[in-house]
Amino acid sequence: MVEQSGELQRSRLSDANPSKMLWPLRRAEKLTKCFLYWIPVRSFPIPSEQRVWLDAFIDRFSQLLQKEQGLRSECFLQLKTVYPALLETFIDKAHDLVPVMGFSHRPGAEIPPIPTVKDLQPIFDGKAKYKFEDSIGDYCYWFLEKDQKTQRELFWGNGGMSLLFMHPDPSVKVAPLPIPKGIRNHPTFMELFRKNDPDKAFARANALKDSFRAKSLELFGKVISSNLQLKGVPFIIPLLSTGDFFQRPDTECSTWFELFEVYLNESPKDQGILLASKPDLENTLISLLKQMTEDGLRYSLG
Repeated sequence: MVEQSGELQRSRLSDANPSKMLWPLRRAEKLTKCFLYWIPVRSFPIPSEQRVWLDAFIDRFSQLLQKEQGLRSECFLQLKTVYPALLETFIDKAHDLVPVMGFSHRPGAEIPPIPTVKDLQPIFDGKAKYKFEDSIGDYCYWFLEKDQKTQRELFWGNGGMSLLFMHPDPSVKVAPLPIPKGIRNHPTFMELFRKNDPDKAFARANALKDSFRAKSLELFGKVISSNLQLKGVPFIIPLLSTGDFFQRPDTECSTWFELFEVYLNESPKDQGILLASKPDLENTLISLLKQMTEDGLRYSLG
């Protein structure tokens, strides 16, 4: 992860070498726009021994963000990651996860134009191979079923999942439906509700009211207005790499953090996991990593 000039002036833990306390996270010390960390991985898909540690880290980190910052997480999965490697799993679980397709925008990147017959002719003639990833924009799925852990178990580690941590939207209701206990416990309805949980259906329907969607379109609407392929998309999220935090203007970086407080992304471009936050979470991260080490959870780079 390349760092640029500029010193971050803030108080730190009284330790001779805080970077050792953050290992395996590596912090961009000179970045002033936000707090940026990177966790290296050997490859994508992520090797199992590294994935076990990362799963434990994200579990604990998510719980701390909810407890200390009051943040909830939203999961996003890149379409290009689904096809073809995860397609069978995705189709099998789509009914339970209820994916909604939107778009993830790489800062400064153009959306590939719709191929013409002339563009496709070398493929028809057998002179070139069709590459799905080269012919389509960075569309992504957002899940109405709020089960981050299950979604990570299914798709995490393949280089295409992002977690955005945001403040809860009070307009999204998650309380159970007011169904009388007599109906809920009636044998006929119990079997029906077992197959089609009305509380889950209600929660999923309410998730569509989430204000982050309208907010994302407001923040990144210029991307839509300039391309007909994005007309009607329900949301847009940024798809970021470490270089974006150094190379894009401060005002653009500030816009990203109007949508979320913490950004966690699998970044094959960076060969690792990207963690960026608006609040200073260094003390939280150091305490978390210390506890993981004490619990026998150690990250392997070899």
